[in-house]
Parts: sequence; C-alpha cells; structure tokens
Amino acid sequence: MKVLVVDDSKAMWTILKKILESVGTIVEEAGNGQEGLEKLKLVTQLDIVLVDWNMPAMNGLDFVCAVRANPHFRKLPLMMVTTETERSQMEKALAEDQ
Repeated sequence: MKVLVVDDSKAMWTILKKILESVGTIVEEAGNGQEGLEKLKLVTQLDIVLVDWNMPAMNGLDFVCAVRANPHFRKLPLMMVTTETERSQMEKALAEDQ
C-alpha cells in the first residue's frame, strides 16, 4: 500500500509515518496542499491520501476540491485527518468529496 500524507505538522508526519510503515505501507509526504498536488503528479499508484485541514499555501479543503476537479484522481480515496471540529466545516468537506 502507498499513502500520501499532506500535513504541515512535522509531528503528525512522524506519527503517521511510523504507524503506517510498521504495517508495511510506503509513505510519501507533502507539507501543504500545493506540495500535495505536485506529489500527485510524480507519485504513481497511490492507495489513499491523508490530508490535514489547516495548512499554509493551500488548505485541506482546497486540496480536496483541486483533486476532485481532476478526472484522473476522481476515485482516489481521500481522508481528512484533522483537529477541525466545527460541524459546518466538516459538512462542507463531505459535500465537496461527492
């Protein structure tokens, strides 16, 4: 399995990478949504993208919208991994991923 982690928190990268690699997952990393889009152009056969909400340059929701706008990545599984708790924000993210 190959996972792209898009998160500006080095601590979160470290935690997710350690957990995922312990079960044999290959982990790619990007520090914000813009870097994540660039990684998508370079990395082949991703199984899922884990994305933070609050990041500089391009936040997680903008990243999800950009990914879903590209027909090539339309079916790529995306999962928000965030501390965002505002219900309206979560509903907005889910609506964008439909």
